[in-house]
Amino acid sequence: MTKYILHGGYTRIKNKFNEKFFKEILLGFKSSAKILLVLFARKEKEWPMLEKRERDHLTKSRQDLKLVFEIANKKIDILERQIKYADVIYILGGENEPLQKQLRRVNYLKSLLKGKVVVGSSAGAYALSKYYYSVHNKGIFEGLGILPIKVLAHYTPRLGKKLEELKAHKENLKTYALEETKHIVLDE
Repeated sequence: MTKYILHGGYTRIKNKFNEKFFKEILLGFKSSAKILLVLFARKEKEWPMLEKRERDHLTKSRQDLKLVFEIANKKIDILERQIKYADVIYILGGENEPLQKQLRRVNYLKSLLKGKVVVGSSAGAYALSKYYYSVHNKGIFEGLGILPIKVLAHYTPRLGKKLEELKAHKENLKTYALEETKHIVLDE
């Protein structure tokens, strides 16, 4: 079974919701976990800072586990191998376009994700969905369709009309409004 965890954005904020989120990522592991950080939504110069920040959050959430971290490689053959051997695929948020452009190049991405914990925060959740509403780009866009759902991250009640537009867009799919620092879990 594949466990998908979708987060509404702002994992960097220290609060009880994000603490629960990081614990959820590592919930099923007994002694160790290999975590692949997918940072393509951010500028490469930010990667070391992001790797340290997420490593700190995850290590703090489960100090009893031996965690091995790796940053996703832009070379597709290496990236496919990294996905195959990771236990957790953690897709961080940022810019939608560069993230999805890179992930679209991965052969059989959905099958490579089978049996893993797959985490998408903000742009990461958008990439996993079939359709999403981007607050930043102010419109409805198509994700990679790994999950047959629609997503609106960074949700607040003032986006209610946009959520209704997303629900009515094309196919009738389950639609999720993800508030910042909050997450949902989907098993497939």
